[in-house]
Order: sequence, then C-alpha cells, then structure tokens
Amino acid sequence: MEKSDQLDAIFKMAQALRMQGIALPEETVKWIEHCESVKTEFKKN
Repeated sequence: MEKSDQLDAIFKMAQALRMQGIALPEETVKWIEHCESVKTEFKKN
C-alpha cells in the first residue's frame, strides 16, 4: 500500500470518528479540516 493511500485511510478514519461525534484532539480536527480543504481545491479526475 502506498504511503498516500495509508494517509488517506487514516484521514477517512479520523473523519468518520468526527462525524460520529467522538471528541478528537484539536490538532486532529485542524488536520481533518486542512485535508478537506486540500481535497476540495485539488479534486481528483
């Protein structure tokens, strides 16, 4: 598994935990928000 795929899997897990209302560290919430903004700006074709 590529490193980028591993990072994406961790992102999706953190995002799912957040959506379930699980309290996450502020750094993690900021990281999720940053990843979401990057994915919005640079969409895959």
